[in-house]
Amino acid sequence: MSGPPKLHDEAELDAAHAVEHHTVAAPAAGPDDLEPQLKYERLGADVKDILNDASATALCLSEKVLALGTSLGNIHILDYSGNEVKRFSLHSQAVRHISFDDKAEYVASCCGEDYVSVSGLYTDETNKYTFKRPITVVALDPRYASRKTHEFVTGDVRGRLKLSSQGWLGRSDTVLHQGEGPIRAVAWQGSILAWASDVGTRVYDTNQHQMFGSMPRPRGGRFPDCCECRLYLHQGEQLFVAWPDCIQVATLLSATDAVSGQLKRRLKLASSVPADFFCLGAVPHGDDLAVLAYVTDQDPDQDQVGLTRPQAAGTAAAAAAVAADDGATAAEGEAGAA
Repeated sequence: MSGPPKLHDEAELDAAHAVEHHTVAAPAAGPDDLEPQLKYERLGADVKDILNDASATALCLSEKVLALGTSLGNIHILDYSGNEVKRFSLHSQAVRHISFDDKAEYVASCCGEDYVSVSGLYTDETNKYTFKRPITVVALDPRYASRKTHEFVTGDVRGRLKLSSQGWLGRSDTVLHQGEGPIRAVAWQGSILAWASDVGTRVYDTNQHQMFGSMPRPRGGRFPDCCECRLYLHQGEQLFVAWPDCIQVATLLSATDAVSGQLKRRLKLASSVPADFFCLGAVPHGDDLAVLAYVTDQDPDQDQVGLTRPQAAGTAAAAAAVAADDGATAAEGEAGAA
């Protein structure tokens, strides 16, 4: 019986598809027009030569530049025309994860070994931080460039999420969470930190040093044995969680406690939509949802599940929007407190 794509292939597809197709917003379509809402332009310049010798394995975007990680362990800093402006050769294996700070002055990366590299884009500064276990994901504090603590978080294969901070006595590591399987994804925006494990998603306030919400992964999906996940924090108010067989959207709510005067946060699940394709990511696109997807060409209940070529994100966005409008398992309620 054929299963979902191999995890390594998913990462390469996700990065390569995004690199080769730079999306540009198209004119708004009419209500009855189901044409794709995005048009695509292949990145040129140095990208073609880069991918002639290696495959894309990781990608991270900022407003200024994008960072492309390859199977050779290199990180290529590119402008949005595909011109290489800087290159880092920091890893001996394929790059697994990349993270910018908010100002895109620093970039962090890991390759599945026991260390993380943090490098300056406008300086020659590069720091290597070693850990006891292989690192699967890394995220820089969005304020990394402006704070002396130079914080970042890492997730490892044993399921430990650590916050690393620089102080007078050197680096200190604090375990924020553990015990729920490997850390699959992490997202950090402002003071909000979100991560996903095999069990589900959790959210943490780095200012208050407190976890304030969690969402279990929905059960009964098409690919229950595949735990890859993509997270996207939108304006500090919404969290988009893309599992292979489901998309969850949650709202981050806050209010001031009348007695203590302290800010109280909570996480509320707004919707949960099962996917009839293999989902590789979801982000807001106006009032719709843009989804990167592998579309299956056979019924999931059959023994064989075939995969067609990746479909346009705009087409997937339209499908997701229609499903949401039809009330496909929309869920209202507050997610469980951590």
